[in-house]
Amino acid sequence: MKKFVILILILAAGSYAYHHRKSAESTTFSPIAKPFYTEARVKMDIQGHELEALLISEAADELDCMKQRDAAEKYMKQAMASLCHNNCALEHVVCKPELEVRYAKLFNNEPTFLTYMRLARGTKDEREMRIIYWGLTVAQSDTICDAVPQFQKGRKGTVSCIRSAQQ
Repeated sequence: MKKFVILILILAAGSYAYHHRKSAESTTFSPIAKPFYTEARVKMDIQGHELEALLISEAADELDCMKQRDAAEKYMKQAMASLCHNNCALEHVVCKPELEVRYAKLFNNEPTFLTYMRLARGTKDEREMRIIYWGLTVAQSDTICDAVPQFQKGRKGTVSCIRSAQQ
C-alpha cells in the first residue's frame, strides 16, 4: 500500500507541474474550442504486481500542450527519482491533437469500470485533467479518493473522485 501511495504522489507532482504558473484569480474564461491533450503514463512494479496510471490534461493548443508535456516530464522524473527508485518508469509523456475515444467518458465525468480523479478547470490558466489507474483493488481505489485533498492544494478548480460504476 505504501508504494501505491508513492504512485499517487508522483502523479500529484505531475499535476502540480501542469499548474505551476501564476493563475489569474478570475474564474471567468472561455471553454477551449479545439484542445490538444497531454498524456503521461507511469508504470510501477510492486512485488511482481504491476500498477499503471495515466494523467490526461486538456491543453489550449499545440504550444500549450508541449509546455505541459515538458513540465510534467521534468517534475514526474524528479518525483520518481526521489520516491520510487527503480520500481517505476515514466512510459511516455506525449501531446495528441485528439482525445482517444476510449477516454471520452472521462471528460464527460461519467463513471467507467475504473475509479478516476477529475481535476476541473477553475481559472483561465488551469486545465481540465483526469487521472486513471489500472491494477488496483477496491481498497486501493478508495485510497485514490482519499487523496483528493492533496490534489486540491493550489488549484482553484474542484478536484473530485468519480467511482467506478461497479462499486
